Amino acid sequence: MGFADRAGKIAIPCNYYSVNAFERERAVVAKVVAGGKLAYGYIGPDGREVIPCAYDEAMPFKFNNAWVGTEQEGEMSYQLIDAEGKVILPYSVLNLQDGGKFGQAACAVRGDDGRLRYGILANSGRPILPFEYDEITIFSEWNAAENRWTEAGMVTRDGVQYSFDISKRDE
Repeated sequence: MGFADRAGKIAIPCNYYSVNAFERERAVVAKVVAGGKLAYGYIGPDGREVIPCAYDEAMPFKFNNAWVGTEQEGEMSYQLIDAEGKVILPYSVLNLQDGGKFGQAACAVRGDDGRLRYGILANSGRPILPFEYDEITIFSEWNAAENRWTEAGMVTRDGVQYSFDISKRDE
C-alpha cells in the first residue's frame, strides 16, 4: 500500500503492507520483515520513514505523542514517543488502554511484588492517577445535555470499586 494524490498519481510508493491515514503529519505504516512478521513505524507527508518500522504495534499521533508496543516474552510492553521517535517516559507500561478522548491512557506497571498496578497517564506522560490500583477502565460518552464529551472510569483497589470523572472542560 501507499498513497495517491487527488489526481490518482502515486504520491508515496506502495512499499507497505498497510498504511493508516495521516494524523499530525505522521501515518502509521507496516512492513513485512524477517520471518513474515509485521513491523510498524511512521512516515511523514513526503513518504520518508520518520520513525523506523521496528515495533510490534503502533498507535496514531492523535495528540502530540503516540504509543508503540514491543512484544517481550509473550507480553506487549508500550513506550510513549514523540513525533521524531524520542521516548518520553523512562519506563514501559503494560495492558495499555489508549481510549481517552483527551489523550489519557490507562495502563499498568509491574510492582516490586510482581503484581500489575494500574494508573492513568496524560499524553505528555504526566500521571493523572498513580499506579496503585488493581484494575482500571476509562471510557468516553457524549453528554447531550451539556453538549460535551465526558471521560469517566472505574478503578478497583483491594476489592472495592470506585468511579471517577476525568473530563476536560472547554474553557
